[in-house]
Amino acid sequence: MGNWLSLYGCCPPDVQTEDHEEVLESVGRAHLPVHELTDFRYHAAMGGHLDILTPKEGVAILALRQGRLVRVSGAVVLKASSGNERRFYEALGARAARGERGERRLGSLAPGFYGAAAVRSEEKAQEYLVLEKVGDFRHPLAFDLKLGFVQRAAHHGPGKRFHMRRKAAETTSAEFGFRHCGMAYWDWTHMTKVKEDKYQGRQVTGRQLLGVLGRFFNQSPDQAWPLQGPWRSIVDKALAEVEILRGLIGKVEGLRFWGASLLLVLDGDAVAKQNPEKIVSSFSVKLIDFSNSEFIGDGPDRELLAALRNFSAALAALAALRGGGGGPPPVGPAPDLRPQDAEQLQAHKSRGLPYTLQDVSPDDCSK
Repeated sequence: MGNWLSLYGCCPPDVQTEDHEEVLESVGRAHLPVHELTDFRYHAAMGGHLDILTPKEGVAILALRQGRLVRVSGAVVLKASSGNERRFYEALGARAARGERGERRLGSLAPGFYGAAAVRSEEKAQEYLVLEKVGDFRHPLAFDLKLGFVQRAAHHGPGKRFHMRRKAAETTSAEFGFRHCGMAYWDWTHMTKVKEDKYQGRQVTGRQLLGVLGRFFNQSPDQAWPLQGPWRSIVDKALAEVEILRGLIGKVEGLRFWGASLLLVLDGDAVAKQNPEKIVSSFSVKLIDFSNSEFIGDGPDRELLAALRNFSAALAALAALRGGGGGPPPVGPAPDLRPQDAEQLQAHKSRGLPYTLQDVSPDDCSK
């Protein structure tokens, strides 16, 4: 799994990044700074995310953000840019600068965005986003939860849209609003890190969700359930962070976080050594991956809010378990998908793409 957890994300410019950058030039620069591919290590990402690069030791990273050339310090990764994702970061930053509710505080729950840079291989240069590295550990443990009752993107045609509905119906997405999309956890039996990919995650049923969460929040076998000590503390911390995120998302008008993930990160060395303080201090929750997000519609993203509500309920159910299994976690009412179906069509049309969305229900796709 490598450093796949150290991916992407965003925060509004100038919210989290000032302590880790030096402005070198600030007058109307338009061209991206160029780095050589040989200055980076390549990592194949999981969970359907774009691949990432990490700079080798001693490599100085330059990035362009809002016409300013900056030198970035601290731990960063470079994620291949989708184009839309860079525009999203910059637009979110502009809204934050205007003081719109919610946007600035989102930075505390998403990795920092420093700007964009180009990486050259032979004669070809590709654009990358320069992002804060989440979980800068030697042996990170992570859990990627893909959010949404159905995966959306403005560029999806009818076939892709049907496929996404069917995938949601065949996984926990359609019922709970989230699914297992990749995980690395500590196996106490073999004393090693174990990885599960998104394909294994798609096989997880609702009845198995709490067991999967229990593998990640995996206290040592000599501790009896319910979760206790640092493991109970990080579940409580996750609950608090998700509730804060729900409150912030509820205040952000006209923004759809299509395709976003929730990333839980933990220091594997702290777990292996059973260091309670480091287990708790290393744990973090981040909202990541905004390549398909759209500024569209009215009101908050109600599909995302429902997904976060259900994940909070799952965490609370895990904390109450007397063993490492149990039935399905409680689930709230499913949101009406039709408003965002219409917004998806609107976003598609705004790009001048030539098709009309068809009415397809998740029930039809599950047959």
